[in-house]
Amino acid sequence: MTDKSAERIDLEERAKAAGVKFAGNIGDESLKERVEAAEAAANTAPGTSDQENPVGSTEQVVSDEGPVLAEVQTAPATEIPHVLVISGPARGFRRAGRRFGPQQVTIPVKDLSDDAYTALLSEPALTVVELGKPQGD
Repeated sequence: MTDKSAERIDLEERAKAAGVKFAGNIGDESLKERVEAAEAAANTAPGTSDQENPVGSTEQVVSDEGPVLAEVQTAPATEIPHVLVISGPARGFRRAGRRFGPQQVTIPVKDLSDDAYTALLSEPALTVVELGKPQGD
């Protein structure tokens, strides 16, 4: 049995953090592509942004007396719906009665049967990112 390189271990940790399911024998390049796609999907998912001052943060305001920290008043974040963001290989791939290609497809989990949900999450040919998973699941 061969030991995993530090790069591979890091890549697998990133995959787990991004919610990417993968087979143990997947190549480094394929896994890297899936991880990068999942991280990109997570960064562009509804309810996420790169705002500098999220709810409850403070910002620096300059007054006549110098810098002062002030509470940022913004609307509370809305809950992210429970969805799967899925992309497949360039040549296309079918699973759970749906076709997937390189374009990301967002499917509300409530629209999937239990079998379809399980099939999509466990399919190694697809990059699946689960967002907005309800607490307690």
